[in-house]
Amino acid sequence: MKDVLSAQQNRFSTRKFQDKVLSNFELETLETAALNAPTAMNRQELRFAFIQRQDILSRLDEKVRQEMEANNPEAYRSFLQRMAERGSDSVFYGAPLVIVITGSPDSYSPVNAGIAVQNLALAAEALGLGSCIIGMIRDCFKAQDPDNCLDLIGAEKGNIFHIAIAIGYKAEDKTPHSYDYDHIIHLD
Repeated sequence: MKDVLSAQQNRFSTRKFQDKVLSNFELETLETAALNAPTAMNRQELRFAFIQRQDILSRLDEKVRQEMEANNPEAYRSFLQRMAERGSDSVFYGAPLVIVITGSPDSYSPVNAGIAVQNLALAAEALGLGSCIIGMIRDCFKAQDPDNCLDLIGAEKGNIFHIAIAIGYKAEDKTPHSYDYDHIIHLD
């Protein structure tokens, strides 16, 4: 497995995955990476839905499309164009695994989810897998929508969607993004 700094430097958002399921070892390693993520005050309030069932992924994909088309037709057209350019017909890019992170609606939970999703992205890279962090499916999980998908993914009552990540074997190779050190502020 790669070391952490190599994983950080080599990781890119994978938007094309091989049609190959993950091994039990890979799944268990990703589960451990998710649970290793620190949480504020060690509350451990996050829940991780490891979704491999294509019927559930299809339903989430369908729901996000419905929400986008109904609420922002222009963004929906742009989304369809981007997907066509990327050769994909799914917001999950054909990944065999999608992990949806839910948790409490308190102020620390979204930060904790961000830490956890980064743990997962780095663990995937260390395993030689690709990943793509996905936030746009948030509209599938609106609490005020009686047809939201929280029950579909087994979310606990009162929990909300925070972030998701698609993981699988890479079917593409890209150069990771470049750095802009002007984004660093030194206060020596």
